[in-house]
Amino acid sequence: MKLVEATKKDGLKAMFHLMDEDEIAKVDAVILAILSETDEAELKGFLKPGETVASLKTLSRGEVASRFAGLMGQIAPQLSDVMRKSECRILGHVMEGNVAHVVVKWIININGADVEIVDVASFRRSGENWKASLKGEILAALQAGAKSKKKGLEKSEKK
Repeated sequence: MKLVEATKKDGLKAMFHLMDEDEIAKVDAVILAILSETDEAELKGFLKPGETVASLKTLSRGEVASRFAGLMGQIAPQLSDVMRKSECRILGHVMEGNVAHVVVKWIININGADVEIVDVASFRRSGENWKASLKGEILAALQAGAKSKKKGLEKSEKK
């Protein structure tokens, strides 16, 4: 499975290059919403010299999400290490129109203990390829982070 191998090799940011473009656009939009509520001085690890949050909107689709994932990998390098050492087995799939829902079992070793996680990943046909769909809980977590950031800013402005 290309997505698993790319993520193991290049970390989380590789995942966004193999995702459905409409799904990537959703991630980019949520991350841009979070960044627009953030003081640019706090974004030195994210913004390149001369860039502003507004200029990020001109980047190619998926670039914002890819940078965000790369930054997460720098902040928590152990996560990338765990992913590289994990094992992923495909248990089966179910077709729903042009979407394949693939049941996978991850075996992740954390501090010497194997942890098994069964999950479903969905893929949509895109020409000759299959592109990963964004899991609802990931988008929900990003959106919750954006709302939390906005509430925090509103509280600090009232003081």
